[in-house]
Amino acid sequence: MIPTNRITPKLLERLRKIKALLLDVDGVLTDSQSVVSTKNSDTKALYKEDISLIQYARDNGVHFGIITGRFAGSTEDIAATLGVTDVYYGYLQKLDAFTEFKDVYEYTNEELAYIGDDIFDLPVIKEAGLGVAPANAHAQVRVAAEYVCKARGGKGAVAEILSLILHARHDGSAE
Repeated sequence: MIPTNRITPKLLERLRKIKALLLDVDGVLTDSQSVVSTKNSDTKALYKEDISLIQYARDNGVHFGIITGRFAGSTEDIAATLGVTDVYYGYLQKLDAFTEFKDVYEYTNEELAYIGDDIFDLPVIKEAGLGVAPANAHAQVRVAAEYVCKARGGKGAVAEILSLILHARHDGSAE
């Protein structure tokens, strides 16, 4: 369900400009929990609706990238499952990866949305044309974000913002 009653004219204008969504992994695509095996690998669960909306949005022209602070084999599997080829591993200075992605594809800040949940995401939240936080993001991230999802990370936050982006692209009204 699209919470269109939460779309202000200013937010609608920002949503209409979005061409790409950059994603953090832990706390955004996942609920931050990892099951660690004895072979030092971790397992992460993805929310089915997030997967579906990412695939649908990708097929409808939304470009995706992942920026993560660490390397994990599960992140490679997540990217492959989602069909995301632009993955930036080991970036605690996430603004560097954001800038690289923007420059490679010649996007403006206004054409990029970013969803993140912790303090390492703050610089990108502030720089992106649309900074987004899951409902359970760090308090400073929620304050800095232009849009705070009703859904939690790993529980539909990505699907929520994608629904709004797609709604703004196809319908464009806040009614």
